[in-house]
Amino acid sequence: MKKKLLLFLRTLNARAYVRIFGQMREATWVVASVLGGFFTMTTYIYLYRTLGTGSEFSGLVVLGGFMTPFFLNVLWGVAMQLYWE
Repeated sequence: MKKKLLLFLRTLNARAYVRIFGQMREATWVVASVLGGFFTMTTYIYLYRTLGTGSEFSGLVVLGGFMTPFFLNVLWGVAMQLYWE
């Protein structure tokens, strides 16, 4: 019983370490990722306006710009789960 408990605690520590360590990112990385996404959305909005498309395309760019990080987070979360399995 003691061996199983020790194995459980070691597994718990290994799985929690990755998640806790991954959340402690450097502040400049957070700023760079936010500004990078913002500048990408801005570039596409100006590109669509230059091409003469309607304003609905600007809305789609903003929607896609907000949804892309969410989908990438889900993708990386699934990949990490498969890695640990």
